[in-house]
Amino acid sequence: MAALKTIPATSTIDEIASWCDRDGAVIVTDLVGPELLDRVNRDLDPILDARVPGYGYLDNPVALEQQGRNTRRLMGLAAKSDAGVECMTHPLILGYADHELGTPHGGYQLNMAQVIEIGPGEPEQVLHVDEIIWPRYVRPVDGPPLMFSCMVALTEFTEENGATRVAMGSHVLDVDWEAAPRPETVPAEMAPGSGLFFKGRVAHGGGANRTSQWRRGMTLTYCANWLRTEEATPLSVSLERARQLPRTMQELLGFKSVYGSYLVDTPQIMLWAHDMGDVATLLEVDGESRS
Repeated sequence: MAALKTIPATSTIDEIASWCDRDGAVIVTDLVGPELLDRVNRDLDPILDARVPGYGYLDNPVALEQQGRNTRRLMGLAAKSDAGVECMTHPLILGYADHELGTPHGGYQLNMAQVIEIGPGEPEQVLHVDEIIWPRYVRPVDGPPLMFSCMVALTEFTEENGATRVAMGSHVLDVDWEAAPRPETVPAEMAPGSGLFFKGRVAHGGGANRTSQWRRGMTLTYCANWLRTEEATPLSVSLERARQLPRTMQELLGFKSVYGSYLVDTPQIMLWAHDMGDVATLLEVDGESRS
């Protein structure tokens, strides 16, 4: 099987989209610069060093096997790292999110931001598609996209240390990958700061880590704004912290109401409303936004 296509961060959104449409995924090099990458890792180092592998799944043996016995995971990044916020609002990432999930699909929100550190000796993860978190009837293979993901390499990704593995072309197949025989996959080998853009319906999973080093990545997923998100994003940060964030990040976290329409051409029904108005008013202080 051919390797994943690698393109530079100077590529256009249309170029990224064309490779994702063809293969289900594409690697974008130099997505995050060295200075930002260093700040992200410095923010995360003390938190991850204190995190127990398997945290969040230790009382669920089935989930623990799927998520990794020697894998450390961390959510709530918007509250923990200003540098992480810069990654979540990266123009190229949001540009592709807008292409995939924006008009006419209705817009998007942050579904989840999670750091994943695969530890030494961790076996290959079960293949899965990220959109599996929603019922199958919501995500027919010929329906509109519901999600897009970007895995940012915070350390080097190699086949030996557990680089994400991708079943190229699987995004157009209607298969239960957790039950089906494992198809051929390719590793997303990439340098720190590169990003793996992939469709919400592409089968993928963490690779086996056969080294003595931890492989660290930050997976950023965005979904249609009418779906329940995997992470309780508006609760990931305090209102005080949310008021300090850029407006784009506030909206990605869910501090923005949207209009739906029901049997009418002009939208009239507000979704995710607060006290009969836009939920963004929660961030106002003395009637004014301080963002």
